[in-house]
Amino acid sequence: MDGDHRRLAAPALAGTGDELRNRGMFFSSITVPRVALLAARFEAEPLRVIVVISVALVLWSLALTTPTALRGGNPLAIDLAVHAAVIAVVIGLAVFPGCQLWLAVVLFTLAFGVSLLVQAALVPGYLPDNAAQLIAAGYVLNLAIGTLAGLAGRFVLWRLMESAGRRSAEVAMAITVTAAYAAFAPPLALWFVTAMVDPSPPGAFGDVLGLSEHAAAAMMRGYRGALACGVVLFIFLDPPVRRDLVCAARLLPVFLLLAVLSLAGVSLHPALDVTVAAICISLLFPVKASILASAIGIPLYAGLTGAMVDLSPPANAQGAILEIYSVIALALLLMVLVLRFRSRQRILMQRETMSRLFRIQDFAQIGLFVVDVAQGQIQLDPTGRKLLGVAVSACPLGALRRRLHPGDLRQLTEVMRVAGPEPRSLTLRFQRDPLGAPGDYAFIKLFVWYEVVAGGRTYAYGLLLDTTTDMRRECELRRVLAELSDRQGRQTQMFSIISHELRTPAAIMSMLIDEVDSGTPWPEAAPRLRSVTEQLLSILADMRQAVRPEENLPIRWETFSPQMLAETVRNTFALMADPRGIEITLQMPAEAAAQRVTDKVRLNQALSNLVKNAIIHSGCDRIVISYSERLEGEEGLSGVWTVSDNGCGIPAEEVPTLFQPFSRTVRGSRSAADGTGLGLFVVKSAAESLGGRLEFLETLRGATFRLILPLALPYETSPTPPRSGPHDFRNMRVLLVEDNPMVGEITCLRLGKMFKSVTWARNGSEGLLRAAAERPDVIITDLFMPELGGDEMIAELRRRRVNVPIIGLTAAMVGEDSRRLERAGADAILEKPVSQAQMSEILSAVIAARARQVRPAEQEQLREAAAE
Repeated sequence: MDGDHRRLAAPALAGTGDELRNRGMFFSSITVPRVALLAARFEAEPLRVIVVISVALVLWSLALTTPTALRGGNPLAIDLAVHAAVIAVVIGLAVFPGCQLWLAVVLFTLAFGVSLLVQAALVPGYLPDNAAQLIAAGYVLNLAIGTLAGLAGRFVLWRLMESAGRRSAEVAMAITVTAAYAAFAPPLALWFVTAMVDPSPPGAFGDVLGLSEHAAAAMMRGYRGALACGVVLFIFLDPPVRRDLVCAARLLPVFLLLAVLSLAGVSLHPALDVTVAAICISLLFPVKASILASAIGIPLYAGLTGAMVDLSPPANAQGAILEIYSVIALALLLMVLVLRFRSRQRILMQRETMSRLFRIQDFAQIGLFVVDVAQGQIQLDPTGRKLLGVAVSACPLGALRRRLHPGDLRQLTEVMRVAGPEPRSLTLRFQRDPLGAPGDYAFIKLFVWYEVVAGGRTYAYGLLLDTTTDMRRECELRRVLAELSDRQGRQTQMFSIISHELRTPAAIMSMLIDEVDSGTPWPEAAPRLRSVTEQLLSILADMRQAVRPEENLPIRWETFSPQMLAETVRNTFALMADPRGIEITLQMPAEAAAQRVTDKVRLNQALSNLVKNAIIHSGCDRIVISYSERLEGEEGLSGVWTVSDNGCGIPAEEVPTLFQPFSRTVRGSRSAADGTGLGLFVVKSAAESLGGRLEFLETLRGATFRLILPLALPYETSPTPPRSGPHDFRNMRVLLVEDNPMVGEITCLRLGKMFKSVTWARNGSEGLLRAAAERPDVIITDLFMPELGGDEMIAELRRRRVNVPIIGLTAAMVGEDSRRLERAGADAILEKPVSQAQMSEILSAVIAARARQVRPAEQEQLREAAAE
C-alpha cells in the first residue's frame, strides 16, 4: 500500500483504543459483582463465612498489637486512638449484605476486646487508673471512624453500581473507604489524644509537624490504618484463589529477609524499606498475589521489627521526615495496587466479553480471517475453517481460489489487490467439499477491512458468514414469485379467453332466438341451437379439465367399435369442414371393425379436439384419421390413432409449448383463429388419464398427432367394478332447492319425469322448513342462494341427523364450489344443466354406496331419526 493509502487508513484506526475499551465493558451489566458473590456465600454457608471472617480479623488485630506488647507496648491512649480492629467495622459496613450488617459491630467488638486483653496480659501496668473511661471513649471513637468510612464506601458502591460498571464501582468504593478513613481517623485520633491524656513533649515531630509526640503518633497511626484498610478491602472484593495463595507464599520470604536485615542494622528506615519493597513486588508480580503478599508480609515484618506499630518517637528530625515518607510510600503502594487492580478488572472484563463474543460467533457460524496480502497467506479461526472446510488454520490463498466458482475469481482478486480505507463486502460461491459434486457451492459473504502495520505490510481481515440458506430461500422466493406472477398472468389470460369464448356462443344463441321470434320454424332452428349449446358446454368442460383436472368425471369403460367412432367424429365435423373446403378421410384396417373396450367419452373428446384444431388452425384442405393396433410388451394391446393434415404445420420453436394450457401462439394463418388454447392440453390429459400418451410427429408438410391408448377385449375383466344397475325412482319424493326461477322451473320439469313428486324451495331457509315438513327421499340443492346458502343448509340438515341422499348442484367449473358442498355433507355433486341420465347414474351410485355402508335394517331407523 502506498503513502496515500496509509494516510487514508489512519483515520479508520483512530480511537480504536477507546472503542475496544468500550466494547470490553459492553457486558458489564451482566457481570456478577464480587459483593454479590460475598452475599451469595453468606446465604449459602453463613456459619462458615462468619467463622472465617471472625478468625481473620481477630488474627489481623493480634498481629498488629501483640508484637508491640511483647516489646513493652504503646500507651493505652495511643492504641485506642486508631485501633487495628476498626477495619472490621469498615469492611463489614462496606461489603456485607444488608441483613449481616450487625455482624460488623460484633466482629469489631470481638477483635477490640481480644486485643486489649492480650495487651493487658503481656504489658504490666498497661491499664491506667482511668482505663475504663479510656476504653469506653476509644470504643465509641473507633466505632464512629469505622461507621463513617464504611457507610461512605457502601453509598458510593450502590450509587455507581449501574452507571459506572459493577467492578469499576467496587474500585471506586475501595478508594472512597480509604479516603474517608484518612479524612476522619487522624483528626479524631488527634482530638482523642489531646482530650484524654496529658500532652506529651513535642519531640522530633515537633520540629517537623508542630505536634506533640503522642499527637503525631496518633495521626501517623490513623493514616497507616486507612491505607492498610484499603489494601485489605481489595482482598474481600476479589478473594484469592489457590494460584494466588501459592504465589503470595513464594513472596513472603522477601519480607522475612528484610526483617532479618533490619534487625541486623542493615536498613535505611524500617518502615520505608518494607513499603518500597512492597511497591516493587506490586509492579513485578500478579496483582492479586501482590495484594495478598503485602497484606500478610507487611504485618509480619512489622511484628518482627516493630516498624509502623511500635510508635516510639524518632530520634531526630531526619527520622521524623523518613517516617512521613514511609506513610507517603504506603499511599503510593495503595495507588499502584488500585491502578493494577483496575487494569486487571478491565482485562478480565475484556476477556469475558471476548469469550461471550466468541461463543456467539461460533453459534451464529461467523468465521474470522486474516490475509497477508503480500505473501498471499490466509489464517482462519476454528469457525472459519469449518465454514470453508479447511483442516489447517493457515494456508495459501491460492488453495482456496481453486475451490471458488470461476465467475467469482475476478471479484476476489480485485478486492485483495486494491486495498482501500473503507471496508468492503462481497459474496462468493465456494465449494466446501473439494470431493463433492460439481456445482454444489455454498454462498459465503465476506466483510473485509484493511490495515497497514509497521514495515508497510498490508493485511486484510474480517468476517466470514455462511448465507447459503438465505440465498437458497431468496432463490426459492424468487421462483415462487415468478410462478405466482406467471399464474396470475395465466389467470388473467384465462378469464379473458373465457369471456371471449363464452360471448361467442351466447351471441349466437341470442341471434337464433331472434330468428325463432321472427318466424323461423323450430325444427330448423333447434339443431343449430343444440349445436351451439353443446359448443358452450364443451368449452366449459375444457376449462374444468385444465383448471381442476382432479374434478373430472370418473373413467367409464365401455365397448365400442373404432370404425364407428371414427365415422362419428368425421360426420360430426363434416358440417364445419365442408364450408372451408376441407375433406376428412378415414384409413381404417380390418381390425377397426372389432369390438374394443376403453373410455369412449374421453377417446371421442380427444379425437374431436384433434380434428377441430386441424380444421380451425392448420389452413389445410385434407385431414386423415387413421387407426392401427399393436402389442406393447407387458402393457398388452394398444390402439394407435393418427390425425394428420396437409396445412401450414407447426414451427419448431413452438413445439415445446404445444401441449401447455392456454397456449394460443400467433403463427401464420392461425393468427385469426379463435380458441381457448386448451384443445391439445385436454387431449394429452385424456390420454394420460387412460394410461396412454399423445405424440407430435415431425413431417415435411402439415402436422401429425399420434394418440396411443391401451385397449381391452370385451371378454376381459373390466378394470373397474361394474356400475350398479338402474333404480326405480318413480316412488321417491324430491326436494329441489334453487333460487333461479328459470332453472328451477326447467329442473322441476325434468325431475318430474323421473320421480313421484318434486317440491321446489326458493332458498336454504325454506329448504330446511320443507325438509322437516315433507320428509323427502332425496334433496337436490344449489350452492349460492339468498338467506341461507346450500352448503350451510346441508350442514344444518346433517346436524339434525337428516341422512337422506343430498346432491349438490353447481354451475361454476373452476372454483371451490364443489369442495364446499362436499365438506358440508353432500353425497355427490352435479353440474348444471342436469340431465335425466346424469341424475339417474349419480343417484343410483349414491344409493348403492349407502347400501354397502348401512344395513337395510338400519336404513329405516335412520329415516325415522331424520323425520324426527
